[in-house]
Parts: sequence; structure tokens; C-alpha cells
Amino acid sequence: MFLSALFLFTALQGLGNTRDLAKEDTIERVMHVEVQRIRNVKLSWSDLQQRFESLDQKYGETKLGKDFGILARAIKRNVNEEKNYRPDLTTRRGRISDLIWQLRSLPDARLSNDGTAFAELCDLGILAVPQLLDAFRDNHITRSLAYQFSGPPIQHNNRTVFRVKDVAMEVMMQIAGRYFYDTSGQAPEVVARKWYRELLAGGERQMLIERTQGDEHDASSCALVLAEKYPDAAFEPIMAGYKVAQGLPYLRNFIDALGKLPPAKTEPFLREILNTSKDVLPRTTAIKVLAATKPDEAAELVKGEWRRFSSERMNTYGFEDLVTLMLSFRRADLIDLMATNLQKQSTCWRACVALGVGFAASEPPIDKAKPNFVYKVAVEDLLAQGLDDNAVCDHYWNTKRIRFQEKKVSRFALQSLSTILPRVYLFADTKSPEEEERQRQAALITYRSRRGL
Repeated sequence: MFLSALFLFTALQGLGNTRDLAKEDTIERVMHVEVQRIRNVKLSWSDLQQRFESLDQKYGETKLGKDFGILARAIKRNVNEEKNYRPDLTTRRGRISDLIWQLRSLPDARLSNDGTAFAELCDLGILAVPQLLDAFRDNHITRSLAYQFSGPPIQHNNRTVFRVKDVAMEVMMQIAGRYFYDTSGQAPEVVARKWYRELLAGGERQMLIERTQGDEHDASSCALVLAEKYPDAAFEPIMAGYKVAQGLPYLRNFIDALGKLPPAKTEPFLREILNTSKDVLPRTTAIKVLAATKPDEAAELVKGEWRRFSSERMNTYGFEDLVTLMLSFRRADLIDLMATNLQKQSTCWRACVALGVGFAASEPPIDKAKPNFVYKVAVEDLLAQGLDDNAVCDHYWNTKRIRFQEKKVSRFALQSLSTILPRVYLFADTKSPEEEERQRQAALITYRSRRGL
């Protein structure tokens, strides 16, 4: 009798634990979806306040649900202050303060286009730094969310929503061309203030020169700023930094920095890279820089690069840069070359090509070329190959913040088709395999109808 009661008690306890875990999983999923709504500028702060207050009433007593209340109160603070906000645009200090205020309503500030408050603060440069340093104490919530470049997607919650101080730090790092999250364990605010003191003592130009030609992790970022602001003093430091740089992304930055300098000085070195480098990323970047002044020659070079990459066993890091570069020429013959033997390549190769078409649509074209009808047809045909490709990617592709694992090539093909022809092909991000298949079939029917098949 005692053993039966004990068994019943244990079973009921286990059932309770299972229910608790199921409830926590539900709250976690709701939190992830609702936090992403903060990015949506069509929802006002007042709309968001109502949503999160409602969710706080429903889940606020739980361990995970308390974040709804934290966010509701943070959003309410923005709503109340917004009612009485009157910017002073008569002085430079007032204009900078207003730009920092606008960071609250800027979604994903790091990825914003020109003309945003984020971009304007970056353009102001050193003039904005004193007030950006003050903004390190600003805990107002923004519409920007954290992201990562590799690994599983972030589970969004209160801690992944940027505050103004986080976005101000991003602006500061753009201005400085440095990464302030120091490996020594110092707080980034401390590192940023130290940088500014050194800047005032020695001058920005000299500091950038010293950092560019050193072997610090932010040397290539400094090279970009140096080439932009002080091109007359940039060539030798950039060359010195390139020679000691470790890591392909850093080499790419140094080559991009050379692209901001007079071609007569940099072209011999770019051709040396094409003759000596064995990696696709620096070679592709060198071709991209050459294309600014010699687009026809660069188009032939990129053809050779694609054939070389297709036939040789090479380091694939940077392959997406090669895809984007080929598409940026807006030439049908390059698209036809990409389509040749595509189905014989690896699954992730095909997925990268499919996604790359969509990314390239927003990139500036080489030599201001405009896509002609033949090019558009070739691109649509290339992606249509992918609509029939239901192979599943088996590992992460750690670029462009896209998680390739467990996603079909056909999904990426349709995603890009909807980007370049949004009035023709429809794509909605979904976790439902049935809905994904329905969208794919609809796209196939649309394509075949357009081709008379």
C-alpha cells in the first residue's frame, strides 16, 4: 500500500514537472516572437506597451515571464518621454542630442542605411564623441536587437534588446575603427574613454597610423578609417598592416582600404595579390577594387576566378563574396557561367549561390550598370533551378548571419526570387514544412507559366 502511494506521488510529481517544462517552453517561444516585434516600426511604442503589459498580466508571475514586465516598463518610459520631447536644433550639441534620441527608434542600428541617425553620428565623427560617451549611461530601450554570426539563432528576451548605450557603443566603434570589447576584461566603456584620452593627447591621424600598421585585432578597421579621412598618409601604414595581418577577414579590410586610395598607387599591389594569393577572399576583394576603374578587365578576371574555384580544392571562406561580386556586374554571361554544372556542386555551395542572388540585389552594381532583360531572365532561370532542389544543408555557413543547417536549397531560391521579383513570387518565413512546400509549388507553377512550360 505504501509503495503504491509512493509510486502515485512520484508519477503526479513527474506529471507536474512535465507541465511546468511545457509551460516554460511556451513562454520562451512567445517571448522570442514578441521581442522581435520591437523591430517593427509600424508598431508604435504605445502599441508595444499595450502588448507587453497584456503579456505581463498573463505570464508575469512565472520565472521566464518576468521579462515581459521589464520590457513593458521600459517601453512605457519611452512613451511618456516622447509626449514632451522638444528637440533643440539650433546648436550642434542640440542636434547631436537629437540624433542620440533618435537611436531609440532605429531598428538594428548596425545595419541601417545612409541618412539614419546612426549614419549621421558616424559622419560627425570626433565631434559627436563627448556626447556619445555620456550616452553610455543611457538605459532607454531601442528597436535594435542583438544578433550573432554563427551558431544557433539567438533566443530573444529582455537582455537581447539593445539600450541606447549599446547602440552608442556601436557608433563609437565605427568612428574609432576599433573594437572596444577588450580581451583584457576591461569594460568597453573604460576602453572607449581611454581611447578618447589618447586621441586628445596625440591626435586622430597619428593614432590611426600607429594602429593600422600594428598587429592589433582592430588594425584593419583603423585602416578603413585612415584611408577615408587621411588618404595622403594611408598607403604605407596599410601596406605595413597587411603584411602582418592574421586572418582572411582582416586582409579583406586592408584591401578594401586600398580601394579608397588613388588607383595608380595601389594597382600594382592588387595585381600581386591576384598572382600570389591562394585564398578566394583576398583575390575576390582585389578584383572588386580593380572593377571600380577597369570593369571590363575585372569581369574577365572574375570569370577566371569562378572557373578556378570550381575546379580546384580551395579554402571556401569568402565564397559568398565571389557570388556577390559576379552578380554585381549585372551580366547575363556571368550568370550563365554560375549556372553551368551547378547541380554537381555541394549542397552548401548551391545554397550560397541561391542566397547570394538575393543579397546582391541590394548591392551597388559595378560601373552603375543597369540590369537588362536578358540578365533578369538569366537570374530567374538560375534561381528556378533551385526551386527543384530539396537537398538539406548539413552544417552552418557562418556568413551573412544566415543559419544554413536543416534548411533546403529550394527555400533560399524562393527567398531570393521574392527579393528580386516581389510582385511575382511570394515568400513568407515559416517553420511549417507544409506551408514551405505550398509556397515552393506555387513558385514552380508561376515560373513554368512565365516560360510557357
